[in-house]
Amino acid sequence: MVKDEYEVALIRKANSISAIAHKAVLEKARSATNERELYAVFLQECVSRGGPEMAYHPIMASGRAAATLHYVDNNAPLEGKMNLLIDAGCEYENYASDIVRLAALQS
Repeated sequence: MVKDEYEVALIRKANSISAIAHKAVLEKARSATNERELYAVFLQECVSRGGPEMAYHPIMASGRAAATLHYVDNNAPLEGKMNLLIDAGCEYENYASDIVRLAALQS
């Protein structure tokens, strides 16, 4: 299927909102104590920018959970974890974003 310019613009908007939310999660990861806090940051950033629906259930998986397919707990402590997987994207006017990022929690 070919998207027209309007549809591509909506997809770009969903990607833009989601990218801003990913960056906010990465910044919060420095001070957060658990995955739940990061999940909340992602949702808050998306909703406040006009993307209240998620394209799929967001994943905030730290440590070994980052290798768990379809991880949905999003509530484990971050202490002692070396990495964070963020797999999350919002919808904007029914057009979805899908972004996956693996970040180091410790350097």
